[in-house]
Amino acid sequence: MRFTLKWHLLTAFVLTLGLSSCQSEALDRLTLNPAQATQLYDLAGTQALGNPAGKVTLVVIASYECHYCRKDYPVIKQFVATHPDVKLLYKTYLAFGPDTLIEPQYAALAAAQQQQYAAMNEWLFTTEQSLTHAAIMQEVKMLKLNRKQFLTDLHSEVTRQYIINNTDLMDHLGIEGIPTVIMASSLAAKQTQLPHYLQVGFINADVLEEMREAVLKK
Repeated sequence: MRFTLKWHLLTAFVLTLGLSSCQSEALDRLTLNPAQATQLYDLAGTQALGNPAGKVTLVVIASYECHYCRKDYPVIKQFVATHPDVKLLYKTYLAFGPDTLIEPQYAALAAAQQQQYAAMNEWLFTTEQSLTHAAIMQEVKMLKLNRKQFLTDLHSEVTRQYIINNTDLMDHLGIEGIPTVIMASSLAAKQTQLPHYLQVGFINADVLEEMREAVLKK
């Protein structure tokens, strides 16, 4: 089952509809403070895929155990591969509350410390194995990561806090369904207002292309 969109964006072109005008008016006043903008758009530049200097920033809010997130992964990968002006960011968080598989969320961040974020992120979304500790550690071996460093980073307070911050940010934005895709110009991404274009749940190449064209017209 897909989730429905429950919030609109400031000066937004929203591709998924279904809000009353009063709901929209109240929620459109949400803004991002500088720390939240940095968190959402990874302005520190630690996890960008695609073209880190792309004109368009595509944020995919997801979780590694989410069936639809995994199903949409190849669609997003192909879109980015054929659009060299797109910077891609995956934002994972505790989407299922206490039932979320925590270690996979941490594993990608730990791999990033050894410049293997992209490879670990792809494996987590595409493997047919259960996302157990043993399976993750086997992938660590396959990627030739330093096992001791990986485990240190996996259990670090920095890693834990990053996922908590992501989760708090999604609560602030009112994200209630995944995958959620946010697209904005990379220039707008440095601002503290909400991004301009959002799609929840239904993702295909045509939807992504329509969003990109709208961003580039701004």
